[in-house]
Amino acid sequence: MARQSSRRVSSIKKTKGECYICNGLMYRIDELLELTLLALEEYSYETFLIGATLPSYMLEHEDEVRARFKIKGTENVKHYLTKELGKGLTRRTGKKVDYIKPDVSVNVDIIKNNVIVRSRAIFLFGKYVKRVRGLNQKQERCNNCKGKGCSQCNNTGLSGFGSIEGIIVKKLIDAFGCESAKFAWVGGEDKESLVLNGGRPFFVKVINPKLRFARPRIARKDGVEIRFVKRVGRLPDKPLRFKVKLRLLVECECKVGKESIEKINALANTVVRFGGKRGQEVTRNLYAISAKASENMLKISMVADGGLTIKQFINGDGITPNISEIVGCKATCRSFDILSVKFAG
Repeated sequence: MARQSSRRVSSIKKTKGECYICNGLMYRIDELLELTLLALEEYSYETFLIGATLPSYMLEHEDEVRARFKIKGTENVKHYLTKELGKGLTRRTGKKVDYIKPDVSVNVDIIKNNVIVRSRAIFLFGKYVKRVRGLNQKQERCNNCKGKGCSQCNNTGLSGFGSIEGIIVKKLIDAFGCESAKFAWVGGEDKESLVLNGGRPFFVKVINPKLRFARPRIARKDGVEIRFVKRVGRLPDKPLRFKVKLRLLVECECKVGKESIEKINALANTVVRFGGKRGQEVTRNLYAISAKASENMLKISMVADGGLTIKQFINGDGITPNISEIVGCKATCRSFDILSVKFAG
């Protein structure tokens, strides 16, 4: 269950002489305003929107009175309550109501007796550089909640912070006071791969940020550098096309001759074909490739579309053309590093 800021509202009890519709709720607007201000203490914001959840009997009683006396076009109880709370909040804080895109949304829940605050998400575009091997891009999900967020993982949904994702989330929590984050990755790499030079881009949604005006720039930890470049409007709604420049070290079970090197270098501007997860044929462009051999070892530099399965391109598992087929023996990718990632088109 996601963490949220809330304050208790004292129970409403019907007493003799109180309003048939609201049971005296309207006399407690000042009290509810104070509780709302308390719930908002941890949040930085400029605009807000207040809603309310009322017991069904209040709505039923209001409908009954309207029908009995044929009342039309007047303000209902819920609207009056939220309007007065909004006016009070503006008066006390100087913040403004925003009905379209508020920084924070407040719900005064009379049924559950609490005030709940949720902050509008922030979306960031960033890049990361990875100068150490043995670090995964993605973090395993929490075993207890399977990524939903619980007390055991402090509502992050993660098993820890020992990955690129974990390092980024930890920085976001420290900077924004957020609950967790959701990522849109621009490709991925092997655990043992380096990501160098300009780094790999990523997009991230910062969930329920309390300090929404924070401006994190750079975070460094254990050979990893995270750069938060700018704020964006949302996460990409579909995978983005990109090109990646790679450096590969390949081991072959035979000595690699000059003829094989020439054939590898001739693969520039070739379409590579392989099977997708659903059995369909997938194609990726290989724009440039250059290979050098030393006995049975190959050093390859190449530029290709993102999504090309690098290890399969080397060992020939369901992909054509491939390096194993060209050299005439089994070839294994011992390492591949990312030298640059650039958006296509």
